[in-house]
Amino acid sequence: MSEVDLRSSVDQGNLLCLSKEELIDRVKQLEIHVTQLRNVIAKSKNRESKKPFQRSFDFSRYNVRHVALKIAYLGCDYQGFAAQEDTNKTIEAALFEALVKTRLIESRETSSYHRCGRTDKGVSAFSQVVSLDLRTNLLEGKGVKCRENGTANERPGDKTVEIRYVHILNKVLPQDIRVLAWCPVDPEFSARFSCKRRTYKYFFPRGNLDLNRMADGAKKLIGDNDYRNLCKMDVANGVVNFRRTVLSVDLKQCEFKHRISETQIKSPKEVSSYQSQNSRVSDSVDSDKRNGVEAGGAIDCLGSCNSSYDMCELTVVGNAFLWHQIRCIVAVLLLIGEGKESPDIIDELLNVEKNPQKPQYTMASELPLILFNCEFDEIQWHYDADNREETIEQLQEMWMRQTVKSTMLRAMLEELTKDLHANEQILCQADGLVPGNRCRSYKPLLDRQKCESLESRVKHYTKRRKLDMNKEGIIKRS
Repeated sequence: MSEVDLRSSVDQGNLLCLSKEELIDRVKQLEIHVTQLRNVIAKSKNRESKKPFQRSFDFSRYNVRHVALKIAYLGCDYQGFAAQEDTNKTIEAALFEALVKTRLIESRETSSYHRCGRTDKGVSAFSQVVSLDLRTNLLEGKGVKCRENGTANERPGDKTVEIRYVHILNKVLPQDIRVLAWCPVDPEFSARFSCKRRTYKYFFPRGNLDLNRMADGAKKLIGDNDYRNLCKMDVANGVVNFRRTVLSVDLKQCEFKHRISETQIKSPKEVSSYQSQNSRVSDSVDSDKRNGVEAGGAIDCLGSCNSSYDMCELTVVGNAFLWHQIRCIVAVLLLIGEGKESPDIIDELLNVEKNPQKPQYTMASELPLILFNCEFDEIQWHYDADNREETIEQLQEMWMRQTVKSTMLRAMLEELTKDLHANEQILCQADGLVPGNRCRSYKPLLDRQKCESLESRVKHYTKRRKLDMNKEGIIKRS
């Protein structure tokens, strides 16, 4: 199965549920991806020709098995997840290097590979999922496919115990990329098209942010909306549909001490009922207010339960997301938390008839963003007990190094601020989340210069023949 074979990636029922425009949009994106992959594969072959000679491996003696791999990685030192033409410093490049080195695959183009999400430069993941065909010891079982003219039946040795995929991959992968688990799946399973829901988290310090205001703005994001003003439009690659469904938004303080706002929506049908039932914020924040504590961060000793150094997290769940959608959402929510914008600005930005052009603003940093979960039906992950323990130990060591640095900085800050009065405290912990210089006088979003409209961009790329429009007004990429 090739990477863009929709017939084997999505069952007929799912295809019938898609509109004509959605099907066309999907095909256009896959065509672009195929072109990129061809360039990556060509360069990869050139690099392989320069490598030292390796003893040949007879793959015909083994069947293949369609499996899903659950992968965690820290993306801060990588140029993104997907392989790129101009760099090898990507998660995918490291993954395929390990897969080829361990002889689990012959090549990427023959592996029926799909990925669930494409995280950008600096973005991390705890539950990225890929699906592909791997070499197997078995002769039959779920996901097992016999090679044409293969001789697996004649191979000597045990044919009942599966290869320890997690164990052997983690032996050769970089320490900041870990395979957590694997699962055999049906041949038609696709990590991309079989995914039901994706969850992103964004971590940030409390600083002087008003979490109540941010929660008010966040809950307005829920539902089926056009998010063109809360993403980076990728019209050049054929993306002209910006309607997506946000199923739930959860804003809370880390360590589950103070839940700020929570939604529990199981399906898009529950979106409208949630919007009428959801309460503003949790009782814990109301309790803080009754006790005279401001939600924007109390002036308190470092480490207190309402310190401006407390870490918070925003969790957004949806079926699919647009390019830079979460980072744009966070940027606007931070403006709301700083008191520079009203929570109603979310309503304004979602009203594309009234505001068809995105106001210019800087996205939030990519480093706190993590693809936290990808959900599928009937997936039962297989964990390697020994490898799980080793992975925990490695992550704990990495955590130790970062936490020691963090604690040293906290000690320095405490020493510098211990003599300051309450009105002299500096609460800039969250300021660095949005790159660039901060203007002394703030200009409201709706008063700022606007980006090009969608229609203007489509016209521009149509004129440059990167996009074509047929008689029915349907856009195609040239």
